Amino acid sequence: MDKDLERGFFLKLLKNIATLFLTVLISLNMCGTACADDSLDVSLSYNDYPTYDVPADLNVLADGYYIEEYAQNEKGLLLLAKSRRAEYKVNASLKETFVISFELVTCGKGIDGFISLSDGTRNFTPIKFVKTDLSLRLFDNNKIGFYRQSGKTRIDVSVDTSSKSYDVYINGTKTVSSYYSNRMSLDSLSYVTFYFEPYDDAENGIILDNINCHSGILPKSNYPVAQFNMQKNEKPTFEEKQIGNIVITNEGFEEESLSVMTEDYGHAFKLIHDENDNGCLSVNKIAESRALFASSVNTGEMDRLVIEYKVKIFDENSSFDLCQFKSEKGNWSSNVQVRGSVVKGNKGEKSYKLPLYVWTKLSFAFSVSGKFFDFYVDDKLIEKGIEWANPFPEAISEIRFSLGATKGYVTPANLFVDDYRVYEGKIPRTISADQKIEFPPYTILPSDNAEDALMKDRVGLHLKSGVMYSKGQRSELDVPPYIKNDRTMIPVRAVSEAFDLDVKYDDINKSVSVNDNTVLIIGKNEMTVDGKTITLDCAPEIKDGRTFLPLRDLCEKALGKNVYFDNSVVNGGMIIIGNTEFTPPGDLESLQRLNDYLFFLRPSSEWLTEKLEEKNYKNIHPRILINNNDVTRLKTEIKENSIKSEWFKELLEACETFKTVPIPEYGTYDGTRMSREPVAEALDMALVYLITGDISWVDAAWPKIEAVCSWKDWNPDREFLNCADFSFLVATCYDWMYDALSDEQKKIMEEALYDKCLIEAKKWWYGIKGPKDKWQMAKANWNPVCNSGISIAALSMLDVYPEEAGEIISLCTRGLEYVSQRFAPDGSWFEGPAYWEFVFKFLARYLDAFEKVFGTTFAIDKMEGLDKAATSILYLQSSYGSFNFSDADVEVIYPEALYYLSNHYNNPSATAVNLSKNKRKTTSIYNTPFALIWYNTDIDDSNDSITLPYDATFSGDGAFAVMRDSWIDDYGTYVGIKAGRAVYNHSHLDLGSFIFETEGERWAIDLGKDNYNLPDYWDSNEKRWKFYRLRAEGHNTIVINPDSTGADMNLKAVAEIESQKSSEKGAITVVNMTDALKKDVLSARRGFFLTDDRKSLVVRDEVTLLAPTDEFYWTMHTKATEALIDGNRVIISSAGKKMLLEFACNADFDISFEDAVARPGMPTVANENQNVGVKKIVLKVHGKKTVNLTAKLSPLDVMTTPISDYDISIDDWNLPEGSIQEEKYVPDEIYYGNRKLEGFNEVNRNIVVNYVEGISEIQKISAKSHNYKIEITEPENFEDYGIIKVYGEDENYTQYVVSFRKIPAPTKFEGFESVAIRDVSASDVPQPLNNEYNVLDGNLETRWSAANDLNNYVWLQFELDKESELDTLMLATYLGDKRQTKFKVEVSENGTDFKEVFDGQTGGQTLDFEEFTFEKCIAKYVRIKFFGTTEGSWNSPTDVVFANKK
Repeated sequence: MDKDLERGFFLKLLKNIATLFLTVLISLNMCGTACADDSLDVSLSYNDYPTYDVPADLNVLADGYYIEEYAQNEKGLLLLAKSRRAEYKVNASLKETFVISFELVTCGKGIDGFISLSDGTRNFTPIKFVKTDLSLRLFDNNKIGFYRQSGKTRIDVSVDTSSKSYDVYINGTKTVSSYYSNRMSLDSLSYVTFYFEPYDDAENGIILDNINCHSGILPKSNYPVAQFNMQKNEKPTFEEKQIGNIVITNEGFEEESLSVMTEDYGHAFKLIHDENDNGCLSVNKIAESRALFASSVNTGEMDRLVIEYKVKIFDENSSFDLCQFKSEKGNWSSNVQVRGSVVKGNKGEKSYKLPLYVWTKLSFAFSVSGKFFDFYVDDKLIEKGIEWANPFPEAISEIRFSLGATKGYVTPANLFVDDYRVYEGKIPRTISADQKIEFPPYTILPSDNAEDALMKDRVGLHLKSGVMYSKGQRSELDVPPYIKNDRTMIPVRAVSEAFDLDVKYDDINKSVSVNDNTVLIIGKNEMTVDGKTITLDCAPEIKDGRTFLPLRDLCEKALGKNVYFDNSVVNGGMIIIGNTEFTPPGDLESLQRLNDYLFFLRPSSEWLTEKLEEKNYKNIHPRILINNNDVTRLKTEIKENSIKSEWFKELLEACETFKTVPIPEYGTYDGTRMSREPVAEALDMALVYLITGDISWVDAAWPKIEAVCSWKDWNPDREFLNCADFSFLVATCYDWMYDALSDEQKKIMEEALYDKCLIEAKKWWYGIKGPKDKWQMAKANWNPVCNSGISIAALSMLDVYPEEAGEIISLCTRGLEYVSQRFAPDGSWFEGPAYWEFVFKFLARYLDAFEKVFGTTFAIDKMEGLDKAATSILYLQSSYGSFNFSDADVEVIYPEALYYLSNHYNNPSATAVNLSKNKRKTTSIYNTPFALIWYNTDIDDSNDSITLPYDATFSGDGAFAVMRDSWIDDYGTYVGIKAGRAVYNHSHLDLGSFIFETEGERWAIDLGKDNYNLPDYWDSNEKRWKFYRLRAEGHNTIVINPDSTGADMNLKAVAEIESQKSSEKGAITVVNMTDALKKDVLSARRGFFLTDDRKSLVVRDEVTLLAPTDEFYWTMHTKATEALIDGNRVIISSAGKKMLLEFACNADFDISFEDAVARPGMPTVANENQNVGVKKIVLKVHGKKTVNLTAKLSPLDVMTTPISDYDISIDDWNLPEGSIQEEKYVPDEIYYGNRKLEGFNEVNRNIVVNYVEGISEIQKISAKSHNYKIEITEPENFEDYGIIKVYGEDENYTQYVVSFRKIPAPTKFEGFESVAIRDVSASDVPQPLNNEYNVLDGNLETRWSAANDLNNYVWLQFELDKESELDTLMLATYLGDKRQTKFKVEVSENGTDFKEVFDGQTGGQTLDFEEFTFEKCIAKYVRIKFFGTTEGSWNSPTDVVFANKK
């Protein structure tokens, strides 16, 4: 027998014998104790409490609870569950194998309930209590025994998380052994929660006693019991919770603006009026896809809820679902179904057949905690006490009316719906159509009761935020504490205020006295307490004029306090001081909540209004981002600084054009989003007014503002992002224009902000709209965008509506806490670069706005990683564009927020890179005001201001690594590598994927996002991965044994960046891919080596498979249009430039150059992006269990090292030593035929010559130099390339490559002679994949795209192959069948002097070519100016042909 197998066999045998022995031992009436290594983690017997005590240190949610003496000398915890579920949470800290033991005493009749085990993130329910038969059941409802109706029942649960199994003992007898559950995904125990359900006719008290938790596999026969406390308090009384009468939803379907959210893909719902002119919702399902309408609800402490609908059925086969609940944690419960017009609770016994053509009122009265409901028809009770289907413990966040999706057929549903209402109550009642919705008495924020109790009589201090908590109040220290010699130093004033101490400073003796019995000497490691000298760990000191004392020494050695410190969570650094030892929460989630409780300042509405006046900002404007002092400074800078002067000049010119831009009507431009341009234009004008003092700019802006304020809403239901953005823009216009506005104008804006911003936001925060993770408490980009925008708007209204605005600021600031963990530890944003830009556009405004007014950001700016956020986005970009992982397109993203972050966190590199990469421009005219306000003119864009290293790694869900060779070189080398988590918001299955660019081209690309509006795009459980662009197959990574699900990577995977090391000449990064490919591998690593003086990239994969396979794919997507495959070498061409790829592998492989589409057998999605113009290089590796695959990408102008140098273990790679050769040899002139070539230099050594397909002929290359010897290798044809070697005196040389870009022969049209085009240039190329050469490729599915510039147009300029006669333009445009494009045509013979020959627009009826004629002319150059479309400022021609009529 194999020795490893033999060893495993005997270990398994021994384990089985041991298990058998222990089972026999425990079955003998549990006479033994647990193993010697068992540790008692929890022991609660309650005997030590006074009878009738209500202990504040217990984590209980119930109608009431107290300590009850239920038998002589035996006390337990009695829980009351009359109107709501009772919950009792017990913290623990146990690993892998553990025992939970407890005793249950019911009071009278039985009760329903269960226990839940949690490791802090995952939960498992091992035991349920069922009232109907007093049974005990397992997680799957398997009945295992009974609990006693009167008397005590002991239950022991022994859990083995490694085997996902558990044992159960009832009153000492093992009833279940090694019961397996694949639902058990715990790896530890952080807390146990006991849940007990209420029921109307039950005695609702239940007692828990002798709760014990410990490690091991056996319960103990006896557990310790606390000494009996004879004290007896007065029996507490608890008021029964009153059922309120709040109306949450009252939708009569009379107006287009509904209070419910609809999703029907245009096929099911329509607002109509019936024969009685009564507004209602017509429901007529005619497609397979689902349809629904939903309302939000925040049940919170609300327990009784009535949901009702009026329906009129027209098809007796109609089927739909009512009362579908979504919980705040995303769980679902579908409770009422209508099938063939028959209504029935999913767990009910009775049904009701709906009559045809008659209005019928259906009411369902739910108990949220009791998980039952009563069914009424026309207010008559049909059935009582129907159980929920799939009950969940959390509060309800959403209620749906749903028409389910089908496949291959359509389920009929033809009816009217009216008077949809949701309100508090036990039974249906009359609600009038005009009764307004009401705000509940609580928000959606979780209770702080647990944290309040933990901090009672204690002082908190947060080291990182400088927030101090004392006597239930928070304050921000004016100077922060700091660490010295591992000891916390705290300002003396904080000590005095926290503990009400009498602290005196003796300037002569340089001493500090505390309460007259303690003396500390500045600079001396001694403290005198009551005359005794105590040695200090750290001496008191004066820093920046303030006296600091050692906190722990002072508290513990002088004041007799206990000090607790924790730095284990995100934003960690909390210090808790009290008279007794502090016991922290046992689970990470609760510990994080406590840390956040102490970290953030959390301003109240009252604090905000008081501080506004204290800071002299009440009724003072401007105050949003800029004040009067800033205006004065800005005027001076515009005069003296050339960059700001140019920005302001461009802003003025743009504002002149804005005066004539028409104002759109209310509505969306794409079915979801509203145009922000009118009020964004007004904001630009508002800043111009502040700088110039010219009130005419206010007059010009007012019609835009007035129009937007008159709209009935700012699109909160379809896209709350609109609402937040509009709120910010209108409020900032109000603030900046305040002194020039009339009282009537101010009132119009104030009322609009009140209704459309403050009250609208309040509805979401109180759960009337939702769900709460939509934006308010989301952990993704909507949170900082919406909370920031709404907060700033509220700040502008704080002196107009102090109560409402203050509350909204307070709530939104709390909301921002929910993304605090997303920036840690290094400032990257997990959703990718596009969403980094979106987040910080708003978050920077929030930070600046509140810091300017209040002098604080409430510690939001102290969130871990924010100080590194600017650096993270700089690393995510090259000159070509962003490393566009996740749902992002390739765009240059250097937003104005970088200027703020640069200033606030003292990071001048951010400003320098921003100026350099934006060519001293702003990203958009709408962002120019923020650039003007934030740019620090003391910093320029020189390389001296950039101090960042070339290589870096960033962690988190969206972890990535970068290697590069320059920060400012437009032809530099850049490598982006994706790691982190496989699935998160906006993620793709892209672990191990990479991009590579050099010499101005991105050779390995990320395809980016697909169409957000396509069905199933957001189904990250399964269907999302059917999109080619979103799964691993659509990225530059490894795929092994893919299947038709599309999920070709482990969805739960995390790929760690193992290491990164750098030298001047290269860098190495290694990513562990084992988890990503775990279905098929034992191990997988991917190494990246930036080599050849940081110009070439090596990618090596080392994979050990579970079994040999022929389905092993290495893929790289590219914009290269051609590939020459020669053995293990491939030369690819993109935009005329060429790149060499070499491969080495220990297994056989095939190389192919394919379209970027799904391979046979893989899923596709209707209307997904077809990736036109993109190819992929695919290596298919065959039949090895261990695969070592090395790929090397090298530019042709680089002196490269052989691939064999890297075809070794990643661990054996070594970085090259020495320095990069600085001197490059440049020829004086290079010619192609008689044409002098331009644009080459020591950096750009790859020269591209255009040729027209079928027309041009190959020419000779020549070069001249007065200083260097030149050697030329001529190309044989256009598919080849020429090489120019320029030698220095030491025989080193610099190599230049001349390659060719094919310009396809122009499309031919009957009756016309098409004119050949040699070249094209563009005024702007904001999207590199949608570049100018796309209009010459003869493919109507590719395009050039650019938005109008400050002159309100953009242009394409064409150089014809030769001077030609022409009189016709053939033009095709993107979305040309839906919108018209405005343009002008100009011609020139010299490329300088142009004459206009055409002014018009496309017809908006076709995607094909359209013909535009003009007077015959002779031209060598043609320029087309584009002025936007009927839908906006973007221009997207797909193909251009110039012609001459025959």
